[in-house]
Amino acid sequence: MLMRESDITRTLREPEDIEHESKATSLSVFNDTKVLGGCFADLTRDEFCAGFAQPLEALSDAPRRVALSAFGLPENQQNSGFMAVMAGLLDLLRQSPTGRGLLENAIDAGVTVGCDPLQSPSRVRCYAARYGLSAHIDFGNYSGFDGFADKTRARLFAGLIAGLRRSWHDQQASAPDLRLLPEQYLEHTRLMLADSEALMHLVAWELRGCGESLLWHSLIAGASADIASTFEQSVACDAQNQFNGTALKAAFNQWFACAARVNAAEQLALETLDAALVTDMALMWSSSGLCRQEIMRDDLSALGNLPCGQNYLAGCRFTSGWYAGLHDSGNRAHLRHLMAELATHSAN
Repeated sequence: MLMRESDITRTLREPEDIEHESKATSLSVFNDTKVLGGCFADLTRDEFCAGFAQPLEALSDAPRRVALSAFGLPENQQNSGFMAVMAGLLDLLRQSPTGRGLLENAIDAGVTVGCDPLQSPSRVRCYAARYGLSAHIDFGNYSGFDGFADKTRARLFAGLIAGLRRSWHDQQASAPDLRLLPEQYLEHTRLMLADSEALMHLVAWELRGCGESLLWHSLIAGASADIASTFEQSVACDAQNQFNGTALKAAFNQWFACAARVNAAEQLALETLDAALVTDMALMWSSSGLCRQEIMRDDLSALGNLPCGQNYLAGCRFTSGWYAGLHDSGNRAHLRHLMAELATHSAN
């Protein structure tokens, strides 16, 4: 059963915490973790990798995961602590069948991870593979990182899963395309982030069944508690719902029940389009350029492809008003200004 946010009683948090999370959950990937998949044409390798980056394959190799010198990295305490904890999270992720599939796909694609000392620890950026560079998941500044703090580890874990899912979408060619008309780009972004959140709950549930409840406990006590409750209720109704996509679809739909999640996703999409106007002139002036193409609605269901070969969104066209957006007046104004700027570019 779908639940609007106002219908949920959250006894684990104070009112000010709820207000803080509703503002900071911009992408609602996990609490205040954000995921950005944008269009950055002129990044150098140093900027792209943001300080340091390591292949996921190397981090997953148990004998080498703490030997930072083997990766050609400067040995310092901040990087050492971050990478050691990240390696432990990758081992944990392998206990989830879905998580293992995402991880193996990313390793095959050469995805790297790293942390940016100039970026907030609550932010995660995902860069698609471009110009011969592999895809990259960039975490924030973890100076003074405490690897034993469950909250910090859960935030890192959630960001890692979201980044791996974004990498999956990029490789499946199901991620939002900057060539789409702006409103349709916003719609595609909303759907992708709803899928990312739903999949995170599936991974957390699978790990919970293995006795690893770190991520599930964080989700059920956090800003996405309504999604966790919906997923759990679906599985409680029928255990097969965990495996046939029903629980995933319920969690996916529940994402749209919170206006803050929808508004924040659209804000991110609009900022990405703004950046593309400045940074990707080649795309802007190409024949199939920026913000010109119609969405192929039958292709949207590809967002639901899973590593096991199942698609829990098969046949969905997302025409119901439940999936509608642009509820926020600020986002509507931002879109109008963006459309005007695009019209100016086209006229010139």
